[in-house]
Amino acid sequence: MSEVLNQYIPIVRFLGAMLGQDVEIVLYDMEDMKVLWVENAFDSDMKPGSEMRSIEKNMIAKKIYKKKDSELHYRTMSKEKHYKLTSSTHFIKDEKKAPVGVLTFNYRVDQLIEARNLLETLVNGPGKAATKVDKMFFENIEDTADELIKNKVSEEIQLFNKFPEKFTYHEKMLLMQRLEKNGVLLMKGSVAEIARQLRTTETSIYRYITKLNES
Repeated sequence: MSEVLNQYIPIVRFLGAMLGQDVEIVLYDMEDMKVLWVENAFDSDMKPGSEMRSIEKNMIAKKIYKKKDSELHYRTMSKEKHYKLTSSTHFIKDEKKAPVGVLTFNYRVDQLIEARNLLETLVNGPGKAATKVDKMFFENIEDTADELIKNKVSEEIQLFNKFPEKFTYHEKMLLMQRLEKNGVLLMKGSVAEIARQLRTTETSIYRYITKLNES
């Protein structure tokens, strides 16, 4: 474990106590791609030693840390309780500017969204449509995040009007570009689902993501 990361643990504990149970704070070690420390965990499998979640793995695969220090205010959902979350991730670097860790804040925003919808109803009247962001991420709250990813990937594949196994390399890259634009690649479990629907391996999907980042 990096000495730099070791110094973050007391800070994570302090912030967890200060911000409370509606904010999950996860510190990852990039060397083994596992959880080093967590406060206010939303899911039972989020504990020290657990595997890094797919969304952070995707960020690392895309080498976002080379372009910026943080990825702010993206939408996610907790796996077990299906909490609506607004998340922000910071890439921790050592004195040589090499990435050594990942720090993610997941803010539960269910009550805030409900309050906003109530205000919109009071101001605009009942029956108004949900915002575009809510439609994209939370259209069917009873569905799991896995179902949301599955449906979105399937929709994009159908636009090509051919079987996935007939896709050319160019078509696969175009698909990846569309999924990135729609935010799907940043959703937990997206790589596995894309690989399943394209009849290929997760390793191949990570290669496409790398190529996409390079281009």
